[in-house]
Amino acid sequence: MSGSGKDGLLGNKIAAGLLTAGLVFWGANRIAHVVIPDDTPKTPAIAMTSLATATPVVVATAAPAGVDLNTALANADIAKGQALVAQQCSACHTLTKGGANGVGPNLYGVLQHKAFSAPGFGYSSAVSAKAGQPWTPDSLSDWLKAPNSFAPGTAMSFAGIKNDQTRADVIAYLNKNSDAPAKLP
Repeated sequence: MSGSGKDGLLGNKIAAGLLTAGLVFWGANRIAHVVIPDDTPKTPAIAMTSLATATPVVVATAAPAGVDLNTALANADIAKGQALVAQQCSACHTLTKGGANGVGPNLYGVLQHKAFSAPGFGYSSAVSAKAGQPWTPDSLSDWLKAPNSFAPGTAMSFAGIKNDQTRADVIAYLNKNSDAPAKLP
């Protein structure tokens, strides 16, 4: 070390570091080429057509028509409806005969009751205009599709079930979950 406080071998150390990094990079590259050859396959894995011969893709602009509720109810899978209710609804609603209300009202026999009239449950003012009307498969479907559209300002934070068949599965299960299930298609 010289008297100026500088390392006399600093340049050599920098050069050795760069040389070592280069050798490591070159060695890794060589090993990668041995492990993964860069030969072109004899046949392509995916056949591509040229733009001149490609068939144009037609994109539908309108949403497909929804399934008729009666048809969906006729094909309803009660087990799927029960699974969805257990997964998404039971956190807020009870489903047992005589069961207590939870965050939401008890849903036992819901199709045999008037809408928003479960005893002992305090409904929000947003649903008061709909209270007392009978729950029919159609009205329950509208509610389950988009609660906030059915009763704007409702306290129910559930976004809704957009799939028609899934809604029908839930309605069929809720109907079965009753002393006297209503006749559905």
